[in-house]
Amino acid sequence: MFGDVKGNNNRFEVITVSEVNFECGIAYYDCGIKPHIVVKDKNNKLFLGFEKNIICVDMSLDNIVFEKKLTSIFYEFIEVQSQNAVIAICELDIYVFNYEGKILWEMGLREVINEFYVIEDEKLCIVYDDGDELIFSITEGKVIN
Repeated sequence: MFGDVKGNNNRFEVITVSEVNFECGIAYYDCGIKPHIVVKDKNNKLFLGFEKNIICVDMSLDNIVFEKKLTSIFYEFIEVQSQNAVIAICELDIYVFNYEGKILWEMGLREVINEFYVIEDEKLCIVYDDGDELIFSITEGKVIN
């Protein structure tokens, strides 16, 4: 079971990956953003994002690769297969992981992320509430514009 089980939760969910006979549960406070998962069958990794948590589990070994406590709310994952990368977008942060669960880079931002998308499988565009944009290299995390 992942999440703050003793905390002020109003949602409990079970995640099942039948192909590898894996099951886990999460407890969280529903703030309007649903949990999101990415399953990498070849690597037996499950990336799970919810509330202020990102967790990577090795489903074959049934152990946690990492558990990242976030400073802002998790939004969703973007998988970029050509880069073997999973991007975690949060309210004020970006995290990029490889398929093994190793963090490649992370970036804290000063403004709330309003929109985000991948350009040509190589760049990540972040749009703020005021319309300003930042473009990052997915592999290096460097600002391009």
